[in-house]
Parts: sequence; C-alpha cells; structure tokens
Amino acid sequence: MPNVTRRTTLALAAGAIGLATPHVARAATRQVKLGLSNNLVSPFGRGALALSAAVAADPVVGRVLRIAVHPNSALGDDPSVLKGCIAGTVDMAVLAGSIISNVVTELAVLNAPFLFREASQARAVLDGPMGEDFQSVARKRDVHVLSWGENGVRQVTAGQPVRSPADLKGLKIRVPQSEIMLEGFRALGADASPLSWSLVRDAIVRGQFQAQENAIATIEASKIYEVQSHLSLTSHIYDPAGFLCSGDVLEDLSAPERAALLACAKQAALLTRELCDAADREGVARLRATGMTVITDVDLPAFRASARPFVESLGAKYGADRVASLLRLQS
Repeated sequence: MPNVTRRTTLALAAGAIGLATPHVARAATRQVKLGLSNNLVSPFGRGALALSAAVAADPVVGRVLRIAVHPNSALGDDPSVLKGCIAGTVDMAVLAGSIISNVVTELAVLNAPFLFREASQARAVLDGPMGEDFQSVARKRDVHVLSWGENGVRQVTAGQPVRSPADLKGLKIRVPQSEIMLEGFRALGADASPLSWSLVRDAIVRGQFQAQENAIATIEASKIYEVQSHLSLTSHIYDPAGFLCSGDVLEDLSAPERAALLACAKQAALLTRELCDAADREGVARLRATGMTVITDVDLPAFRASARPFVESLGAKYGADRVASLLRLQS
C-alpha cells in the first residue's frame, strides 16, 4: 500500500509531470541530493552528472534546483535509496530497473532472461505505450520515474567460460537484489544469490562467488577484470534504468519547472543509452586488452530455448498479454 502523503496526489500525464496540488513558492534555490551505487565514470554516474549539469544550465528549473550527485552508495545501497525516494528522505536517484522492480513489480518482466535479441527492441518497448504504463503504475506506488535510461545488456564474467546452458549448472553467481533475475538464473540451473553491488568485488575475491553478470560499461568501470578472467557475451538480460525524483521535490516545482526537469532527465537518459552502445562497441576490446578472455561463441539459441519455459510462466504474474507481446519480439 503506497504511503499516504502529499506524493500520492502527484500525476504525470501527457508527456509532462502534472500535480494535483498547487505550486509552493520558494525563497531560494533548493539543493537536492541524487544517490547511486555506481561510480562517476559509469553510465549511471555520467548520466547523473549530465542531469545535474543540464538542470544547472536550464533557465527555468535551474533557478530553483541544484543537484549534488552522491556516488558509490554514499546515500545507502540501491534498495535503501529507492525507499528513500518513496519516503522523501532521498531527493533523486538513478537506479537499475532490477532494483525499481522490487516495488514496481510489473517492471520486472523486462529482466526476464533472454527476452530481447538486442537493446533496440527493449528501448522501443520503454519509449512506447508499455513504458508509459510502467510509469503510471510506478506513480501509484510513489515512485516517480522522470525518464528511462539504461543499465545496458548484461554479460557474464567468471573464472571460466560460459558458452551454453550446461556451463551455468551449479555456477555460484552473484545477481542484483531482483527476484526475477534470481529466479531466472536458478531456473537455468545456476547457484544464484543476490548481493549489493558495492560488496561484489570483495565477495569474488573471498570465493563467495565464481561469477557475476553486468553490463559491459559497469564491468569495465568497476574493474571486474582484476578479479575475473573470462567475459562471456551472453547478452542474457536487458536492464533499463530509471531517473527518479521524490514526490516532495516534484510538488514544490511549478508546471514549467517540472516540464524543464523532465526534459533534462530525458537528455541524461539518452546519454546513458549512448554510453552503453559505445561500451558494447569499444569496451569489449578494452577488456580483452586487460587480459580477459572474451567468449564470443555463446550458444544463444540454446539459451533462449532453455529460458523460454520460465519466461512463459511469467504470464500468470505479469499478464499473459504483456508476456506474449514481449515473446513475439523473438520471432
């Protein structure tokens, strides 16, 4: 049940953020904090900095807001930051869809394994009616998504190759704190467990995990190559990102200010997509240059076939029509 606060009256509609309550005048520029678990050289970090810069330069919203970016879980881990945005104790955040889906459960279906063949398919879904529907559902739970950015297409790193579903059997792999990603890997036979991203490197060094999975940009920015020897290009999950703002911040903005903030957030979200594309084009070569063995002969048809029963089973929870429409993208 959503919190019964001023934020439950917020409504985002017609491509802009609307409010059911009047604008509240401010005497000075408001300083807000944006939290994320990634570092500043990651797509999330660079996207957050881009949002901060765009807001500062905007002649409308820049008069009333200044955004300070706090990376590396300085405001708490991802689930804590999400809760803070809902409660109003955290002003803004950039979070992976896999984290947002812990509250906006409908969004989790996008994190089903081997659902999309390429990122462009997922982007079209998020930029269309289904993406708007996800935002509408999120608002009802006090999660205000300004724009859909990208965490990227996720790949597996390990101390050994992962070429086929058989290679996942019993593999101790870290996954995000996402129920569907956990269930998906377990359905494929992996020994999967969730862990906060900030703890992953140490957990790999200690032998708690044999593998982890993430987007190329995150793998590179976090120097996973220092603790894992193999990169397998499984492209198993597309993970969107949400640029979030607390209702408390939104309701203190006028309609033009909210529209300007939304435009800035869309610019920043587009940058994260561009950075993920660049990482996929160029990052693999850089990771290979660090000494990682890059596995390109991954049996993707076998993985899709292995994952399909699990994906089809999601219709009972996430809507048969929604799952069926997403599965048609594979044809």
